Amino acid sequence: MARLIVSAAGKRFTAADGNNEPIVVLVSVTDSDGEPVLGLEGDNFKIRTLLTPPTTTGVIQSVYSSGPAPGFFELKVAHKKVFSRQSGDISEKWKKGTYLFCLAVSKGEGKGQNVLSITIPD
Repeated sequence: MARLIVSAAGKRFTAADGNNEPIVVLVSVTDSDGEPVLGLEGDNFKIRTLLTPPTTTGVIQSVYSSGPAPGFFELKVAHKKVFSRQSGDISEKWKKGTYLFCLAVSKGEGKGQNVLSITIPD
């Protein structure tokens, strides 16, 4: 199995306590020789929530787009639209606190992963 080197940094921009605006994650993917990995699509990326603030489900979705340079990719991460019988809302909202995400990337036999932390302030 080939190793992919995955680095990621996230920025919350307008994501805040009580809304469902996306977090933007910039991902760098290189091969074991440090060469940019090209041709990745949305299905090559898997992101899931590892830890969330209390009362948050952590059910998320991501939207993929190519990044600013070869080997860079942009993901927009937000909660999936889920109907809540208690509140009547059609989507989960960000809550203040720190979210910990696992980001996995695969292409053919190549695989790599990294952990990403994002804090939603008061």
